[in-house]
Parts: sequence; structure tokens; C-alpha cells
Amino acid sequence: MKKLIQDPESFYTPKKRPSGHDISDAFGKDNGGAIPSNLLSLPNTESNSSYLRICKELGIEP
Repeated sequence: MKKLIQDPESFYTPKKRPSGHDISDAFGKDNGGAIPSNLLSLPNTESNSSYLRICKELGIEP
């Protein structure tokens, strides 16, 4: 990524990809690194949430 930021023209061509993603020249922008690990600090510890209760009522696996 550091090389890409220094010289983006050598690593990719901004254009619409076959997948439909529009890769613009903004990919060469330094946003300061990866997504922080604490961005979503949600524990997965509920055993009786409304989501789990509804899944149980409907007989589907959560």
C-alpha cells in the first residue's frame, strides 16, 4: 500500500472493473492505515436476544 501511495500510476489503472466496482484515483490516497480493531466493539454474548428468539420461533438456525 505504501508503494501504491507513492506511485499509484505504476500499480493500477483507475477504471470500472468487470465486477462493477468503479476504482477511481482515490485509491492512491493515504487514509492512515487499516480499519481500527475497535471500530465495532460489539460482544457476541447474548443468549436470549430478540434475533435469537425469533430464529427459534421460526425454526431457523441463527
